Amino acid sequence: MNKIVFWTSILLFITSCQDNGSISTQQELRIVTLLENGEYNKAEYLTDSLLVQFPTEGVLYVLRGHSSYGNNQYSNALIDYQTGVKYGYSDFNHMNNMGDSYFKLEQYDSAV
Repeated sequence: MNKIVFWTSILLFITSCQDNGSISTQQELRIVTLLENGEYNKAEYLTDSLLVQFPTEGVLYVLRGHSSYGNNQYSNALIDYQTGVKYGYSDFNHMNNMGDSYFKLEQYDSAV
């Protein structure tokens, strides 16, 4: 996956949601920075702590899914990506990672 396109789409999403009255843009940017630096465990820890406060914030599940994906935990990533969709978040890169996770888990029919 093209890393620049991935992170650009995350930043565009954050910008579009900065006035949603829940998670601060600064908190989301911190998670994105951790992911970008390959600090997946730290990103997951921060995301988990925010999910306690905002359990229906779809973008948090997607960001945690990216942490799992980065740690090659594709089953966990799929659960979080699906939960993100359930709570109203979806974008090309996250859907691409879902398909790739299915592929890596050899669930080819779901990967399409």
